[in-house]
Amino acid sequence: MACTVSGCSSRLGVFTENNENVSFHRFPADVDLKKSWVKNVRKGDETKPTQYTRICSLHFDKSCFREGYGRKTLHSYAVPTIFPNQPLSRRPKLPTKRKLVPKYGETSAARKDEQRLHGSLPKMDRTTQTKNIGETAIDTKLRKATRLVEHYKLIATRRGTKLKNLQRKFSRLTKKNTDLVNIIQALNEKHTEYSRL
Repeated sequence: MACTVSGCSSRLGVFTENNENVSFHRFPADVDLKKSWVKNVRKGDETKPTQYTRICSLHFDKSCFREGYGRKTLHSYAVPTIFPNQPLSRRPKLPTKRKLVPKYGETSAARKDEQRLHGSLPKMDRTTQTKNIGETAIDTKLRKATRLVEHYKLIATRRGTKLKNLQRKFSRLTKKNTDLVNIIQALNEKHTEYSRL
């Protein structure tokens, strides 16, 4: 078993630098989540993942894994975002700046105007180059936060329902206890009356 990420040499049985066993994870069944995986791994339509395609644990942030499990298990919203060995051929290409070649008879003023026009265009730098990757990471964190909020809302709703049921049960038991106390008092009074006879 091997990792499908280009440039990654992870294989089954390989350990990390921290002597941790590398785990392998198949692409999710959820269509939208699978698209996020494919987009981050930069696999084209011609290389659609199959049931045998795997991504190793080195490409996931620590927060993507569930705690308390014997083996590495991903959260349902986990998306691979770490690709340190990604080859340059798969990175977004920067547009090359075209050199201005002055034409015969072109005046110096005209050349300066053209150069000024091209100079005013925004230049792409490393920040622009990594913008898409950064946006993907932000989207992933937002989805994760949204799902956590929904998860805790569901837990709160269930606990609220359980609390109401317990309150009703407590109210019934309190009433029953009061009734039993009244019955005992009535029996004691009757016993006292019979004792006087």
